[in-house]
Amino acid sequence: AISRQVHGPTHNCTLSATSALKDVKDRRVFIDSRRQWFHALKYENDGISCVVRGPVVESAGGSSSSMQEEHMLTLSLPITDVFPGPGTPVMCQGLSERAHLNGKIGDT
Repeated sequence: AISRQVHGPTHNCTLSATSALKDVKDRRVFIDSRRQWFHALKYENDGISCVVRGPVVESAGGSSSSMQEEHMLTLSLPITDVFPGPGTPVMCQGLSERAHLNGKIGDT
């Protein structure tokens, strides 16, 4: 909002900030077994599984868009098959050297 107020909506800084915000709000995860990107919806069973919806496809302009609703899948997958993309929320678990972070929420 500040960039837009100071520089205007078509300035490089505004466009870059808007693009970066869109990328992290996307909350994409790569599903290894399917070799595709999906949207992360939520974690289940204390972080053991992740519910995803997709797949996400890249449009000609490089931006992501979801498939038509009837072709979308909603899956609950083991967390070992899910690799979070930038901005996707994660919960730290199983850390030994930084055990104080276990149970804390962060993002990638």
